[in-house]
Amino acid sequence: MDSWIEQHQGKAYDENGNWASEGQLDQVTLTSWLQDSYYELTPPKSTGKEHFTLERLQPNPEAITAAPADIQRTLCELTAITITESLARHYPDTDEIYVCGGGAYNRLLMKRINSLAKLPTQSTEVLGTPPEWVEALGFAWLAKSCLEGTALDTRAITGATNTCLLGAIHPGKHKP
Repeated sequence: MDSWIEQHQGKAYDENGNWASEGQLDQVTLTSWLQDSYYELTPPKSTGKEHFTLERLQPNPEAITAAPADIQRTLCELTAITITESLARHYPDTDEIYVCGGGAYNRLLMKRINSLAKLPTQSTEVLGTPPEWVEALGFAWLAKSCLEGTALDTRAITGATNTCLLGAIHPGKHKP
């Protein structure tokens, strides 16, 4: 969503999901995007901009007939669907959803996740953690665990086969 709005409006993100809210869902494009094999992988899994590029979403830009706002709306729906379907498939006992990162500020995305999941959906802000802090807090916790020599069990989230100490501390070179 961010790359699309940057390309079409020169903005870093879709504030509150306002631009996506102006668009109409493009069901044909959505159905095509949902065929991506990544969505069939079982957790733990991770990806990012290296997989979901604008070029991948629009391999033939001339074939896209929808208005840019319609594509933004469709990207928002894709995000909401893939989040809620993954939770339902892999974590069926989920009874509430807390969203972090920039998506927590996108009102349309939050509304769609809530509607599709039929579960209470809130920002991590209600837990006392601003959504933009979650990743930094995670790395701080990993650093603290490393400094304390605490081995972590990441088998359920990374596919590791045993517990291990994550990270290493390397002193820098001191200059006189």
